[in-house]
Amino acid sequence: MIKNIDIHGSQLQLDSLTSYKTLEAKDISFVGSEKEHKIVYMNSGPRALSTVFLRMMESRGDFIVYNEPTIPVYDRVHYRELTKEWFREDSYVTFDDVKKTIYDSAKKSHVFIKDMSFSSHDYILEDFSFMSDPRIHFIFLVRNPHHTSISFYRKNGGIVPKTSDLIGLQKLYEEYETIRKINSNGVKIIFSEQVYEEPKRTMYAYCDYLKIPFTEKTFKWRKHNEHFNGHNQWNEQKIGTHIHHWHGRAIESEKIGKPSIYEVDEVGNPTFMEISDDDHRSVMKEAYEENLIYYNKFIQVKEDHLLPLNEEK
Repeated sequence: MIKNIDIHGSQLQLDSLTSYKTLEAKDISFVGSEKEHKIVYMNSGPRALSTVFLRMMESRGDFIVYNEPTIPVYDRVHYRELTKEWFREDSYVTFDDVKKTIYDSAKKSHVFIKDMSFSSHDYILEDFSFMSDPRIHFIFLVRNPHHTSISFYRKNGGIVPKTSDLIGLQKLYEEYETIRKINSNGVKIIFSEQVYEEPKRTMYAYCDYLKIPFTEKTFKWRKHNEHFNGHNQWNEQKIGTHIHHWHGRAIESEKIGKPSIYEVDEVGNPTFMEISDDDHRSVMKEAYEENLIYYNKFIQVKEDHLLPLNEEK
């Protein structure tokens, strides 16, 4: 038996015996969906050059951009006391708040959302209509967890609870694996190294995939100053002190730069010698190894890579 379900003004035909866990994009038909404006939802782990990507999208001028909209929603549940002073008083409370704002913006412009896998995971995977919405193009930005984990450790100034979970590649892969099956646009994977090693080639491919104009404005932008609060430009929910703590380098940048590269031994294994505390080094090595499993899974799904990795050419 086939039944129609209304999703954001579209009619979804869904076999009542089929759950969204097994439903694939080919099983879904939308009628009457307004697709004039694109919604690009980029998910990544932290310290993956995602804010640099946001700056590229900001510099185009034809997208409204959102920076990490699910973080305040997630932190209200998981880190209420720790982060209660981090966010604006009018920050989002629920994922429905996030969606409403995004969909309202999409009525007047293309929209680009840069988000974190650890904060978006539970909300997105429980929302079939959002995952399957044909207006949304999902992009997964993936960075080597060796580099991510040390950068994350340094930015936190030490170990934080749930470090491995926050680095986020397991949750990112679970999002990828589910959404690729049920969104008719498919998904694309971009590796962070491609953004700074081959920026023009990467952005040509990205624009071609989304069917948006390529522009050189993507590679040069205006430096923001110390008074930048991100609310008007990025729809930022964090207050100024915390946006500058987490995104200061990108805020003050004017173009794509190369991030720090960390030490490996003679056979290419990370040493983590950048971390002086032995116990902390052990924790971060373990977090790296847990996330490496999912990084390697992303490498293996070549059919969804936006561009081939160097070793695939």
